[in-house]
Amino acid sequence: MLDGHVVFSPISHSYPVAKELPKHLITDHYFWMKQDLPLLKKCDKMVVVDLIKDGKHLIEESRGVQKEIEFAKENRIPIQYWEHVID
Repeated sequence: MLDGHVVFSPISHSYPVAKELPKHLITDHYFWMKQDLPLLKKCDKMVVVDLIKDGKHLIEESRGVQKEIEFAKENRIPIQYWEHVID
């Protein structure tokens, strides 16, 4: 953002919203994809922060991130990966 990019972060946006939702929607994958994918379709590129812990890429465990990557590829949205090792 400080470099002039307009940024949408699904997790940053959705976490505060989820606190106000009925409990059954908080973990509803399809509910969240209906929110995220239309916004992703408008993006010039997708940046995936690939957190790595103990040699394991945590994005591989996220069904949502995997769907967003698949969607970006299908819609020819360029994807940039930022790897970040965490303790």
